[in-house]
Amino acid sequence: MKMFHTKYIHKINISYKSKLIISYLVLASIPFTFGCIFLYISLINSISTNFNQITNRNIDQELVSINSKLNDIEKTGYLLLTNSTINKFLKVNYYSDIQLVETINNDVMPMISWISSTNKEFSNFRFFTDNKSIPENQFFNQSRPYEQENWFVNMERQLTTHTNYWEPSHISRTYTYFKSDGRIAYSLFYPSIINYYNQKAYLEINVDAETLFGDTVKRSPLTNSYFIIVDGTGNYISGKNSSINELLKKNEVFISSLKENKSSFSLKLNKSGYYINMRKMERLDSFIVGIVPVTVITEPLNHEKYIFIFILFIAIIIIYFLSSFLANLLHARIKRMLEAVKKIQLGNFNINIPVYGTDEIDELAKDINIMANKINDLINKVYKSEIAQKETAIYALQAQINPHFLFNTLETFKMMAEINGQEDLSEGITSLGNLMRYNISIGKKFVAIEKELEIIQDYIQIQNLLLNNRIKFEYYIPEELMKCKMPILVMQPLVENSILHGFMDKPGIVHIKICIIKNEDDIVITVSDNGAGITPDRLSQIEDELKGIKNEENFSSREKSIGLVNVNNRLLLNFGEKYGLTVGNAQGGGFKATIRLPSLVCR
Repeated sequence: MKMFHTKYIHKINISYKSKLIISYLVLASIPFTFGCIFLYISLINSISTNFNQITNRNIDQELVSINSKLNDIEKTGYLLLTNSTINKFLKVNYYSDIQLVETINNDVMPMISWISSTNKEFSNFRFFTDNKSIPENQFFNQSRPYEQENWFVNMERQLTTHTNYWEPSHISRTYTYFKSDGRIAYSLFYPSIINYYNQKAYLEINVDAETLFGDTVKRSPLTNSYFIIVDGTGNYISGKNSSINELLKKNEVFISSLKENKSSFSLKLNKSGYYINMRKMERLDSFIVGIVPVTVITEPLNHEKYIFIFILFIAIIIIYFLSSFLANLLHARIKRMLEAVKKIQLGNFNINIPVYGTDEIDELAKDINIMANKINDLINKVYKSEIAQKETAIYALQAQINPHFLFNTLETFKMMAEINGQEDLSEGITSLGNLMRYNISIGKKFVAIEKELEIIQDYIQIQNLLLNNRIKFEYYIPEELMKCKMPILVMQPLVENSILHGFMDKPGIVHIKICIIKNEDDIVITVSDNGAGITPDRLSQIEDELKGIKNEENFSSREKSIGLVNVNNRLLLNFGEKYGLTVGNAQGGGFKATIRLPSLVCR
C-alpha cells in the first residue's frame, strides 16, 4: 500500500516545490481545522447541555404543579366518598317517594351542588350505584347499564387492589342526563361503602385535559418551543396543535423512547432537528413533552460560527505563506543539485555543490560531488584503456559466443567481487552461473529432486539480492525421496510464480514452502506461499487453461516453456491425464500449487 501511494504521488504532474507546499499545508491545516471543528462542536454540546438542563428543570416544575392538582382532586374525591350525608343516601333503600324526595332536596343536592361549584379542577362527577331506589340524574347513575362495558370492568378490577384508580385519557362519555362534549378527559374512580344489601357504589370524577394542563401548555420550556401532552402511544392530548404532533406519533424513535421512558433525546422531523425532553405522569399514564427546535440553540451561534470560519481562513493563508517559505529553502538546495546533475549529463564533471550541513540532502550533494570527481578521474586516467576494452568486447561479441566463455566471464566477476569483499554479490554470481548451466542443459528430461532443489536455492539467492533478503525459503522432503527423478524445471517456475505474482504489491517477508510426500503409488509436491492468494475469477481462468491440454494435441512447441500451463502440459505428456498440476488458495492464505507424479520415478 505504501508503494502504491508513493507511486501515485510521483505521477502527479506538478513541481516538487508545489508538492512540498501542499504537503506542509495539508499537515498543518488538518489538525488546526479539526481543532476548530472540535471547539465549535464542544461549544454547541455545552450550550445544548445547558439548555437541556433548563428544559428538564421547567418540565420538573410543571410535573410538580400537575401532581399538586391531582392531589387536590384526590382529596376532593375522598371528601365526597366519606361524606356521611352522601354515604347514608347511597346505603338506604327508599320505599317512600316522599322520604326520597325530601332527602334529595334537603340533604343530598345542596351538598353536591356546593362541592361542584367550589371545585373547578374537575368538570363533573357522579355516583354509580346498585341501589334501584335512587333515581338517576346528572349526579347519580344506575350501574347496571354500564357493567359490561370495558372501562367499567377494568375500573372494578383495578379497585379490588387499589384505593382509587385513574383511568387513562379517553373521550368523555355520555351518560343519562349528561351528554359528552367530545373532549379528552381523565376519570378518577373511588369505591363507595357497600351496604347491608351487598349493593355497591362508585364515585367517578371527570377531569378535562385542557383544564388540567391549560397552564402548562401555555408556558414553554425555551423561546420558540412548547409543551404538549401525549399518552403512552404518542397520541396528542393537549397543547399546541401543530403538524409536528402527527409526525411525532409516526416517529419510531419517539414511540420507542416513550416505551423506554427516556427523559431526553433528539430526532429529525421533516429534515429539521428537535431536542425532546419529557417526563411521565405515572397516575395518568401520560407524558409532558417539551419540544425544542435545534435552531433555537444553533441560530444564536451563527455569529461565532462565522468567526471560526474567518479565523480558519486566515490561519490557512498564514500556513500557506509559511509553507512556501520552508519549501523555498528546501527547494533551493535541491535545485542546485539538479543543475549540477544536468551539467554532468552534458559532460561537465568539474562541479562542486556547496554543502552546509549533514542532513540527507547534504549527504546526497556530497555523494554527487564525489561521483563527479571520480568520473572525471576515470575519464582522464583510463579513457584510452576503456576505448580499447570496448573495441575488444565488440570484436568478441561479433565472434561466436559460447557458454564456456560466459561461465569464465562470470567466474572472473565472482573473483573480483570476492577481492572487493562483496560476498553477497559473489554468491549471487555463483547462483546465476548455476542457473545458466541448468537452463542450458534443459535438453535433459529428468533430474533428481535434490538437483531441482539446488537450482531453486540458487534462484532464490539471486532474487534476495534484488528484494533485499525478503524471501524466506523452507522445504520438508524425506531423505529417501531426494534421489527421485522428476521432469526438469517443474518446481522452479512455481517458486518464480509465487515471487512475481503473489508479492507484486505486498510488502513484508515472502515465505515459500515446498513439501514433498509419498501418497500410495504417487509423489505429491506442494509449493505454497503467504502471498496475496488468487481471486476466484483468476483461479477459474487458470483451471480452464490447465484443462485445455485435454482438447489440444500440438504441445511440442511449448514443451520447454516454464509457465504453469507448460509445466502441466509436460507432466500430462510424460505421465498421462492422471497426473499434472492443480492450483488454489492455501488454507492460511496465499497461493498453493500441487504436482502429482508417479512413484516409478523413484525406482
